[in-house]
Amino acid sequence: MKILKRKTYELLVNHLDKKEYAIVMGARQTGKTTIMMQLNDHLLESGKKVYFISLEDMSVLVELNNHPENIFSFIEKPKNDKIYLLIDEIQYLDNPSNFLKGTSKNPLLI
Repeated sequence: MKILKRKTYELLVNHLDKKEYAIVMGARQTGKTTIMMQLNDHLLESGKKVYFISLEDMSVLVELNNHPENIFSFIEKPKNDKIYLLIDEIQYLDNPSNFLKGTSKNPLLI
């Protein structure tokens, strides 16, 4: 089955080289995860270092609720190279804004 790429996908692809976070919000079952998986594929095909994390995985969620820096238990800590971090279901965190603030020192895309 072929999945069509939406306008949102193109907007996000054009945003990839910016330093700001991109946050995709919308109603349930509208394709947010699909768009992130398409972005993941695009980044991998472009030779970029990308990580996709779902916070539906309770072990990841618990660690990130304990401290934002625990993200580096699941991904490689960036040195001088840019990485892309795609996080699905970030609203499951106890304090998503704390997580985003805590990781803002690193070149991440969420």
